[in-house]
Amino acid sequence: MGLYNFEGLDERLQKLLESYDELKAENRKLGSLLKVKKSENDWLKERLKALDSEKGLVKDKVDDLIERLENIV
Repeated sequence: MGLYNFEGLDERLQKLLESYDELKAENRKLGSLLKVKKSENDWLKERLKALDSEKGLVKDKVDDLIERLENIV
């Protein structure tokens, strides 16, 4: 009876270790994916800043053109 308990314990411990290894591998994959997504996020933030800047320049140009048209009319 005592040997049976140890065999069951051994099997459960083996399954636990296998699960741990699987989770560890998944954690590595997710860590890599997180780095990629962070990089994409940083690039998108920079692109958004550039577009905001461009938007401001276009707005200034349009305002200037509108003002010039108003002076002509």
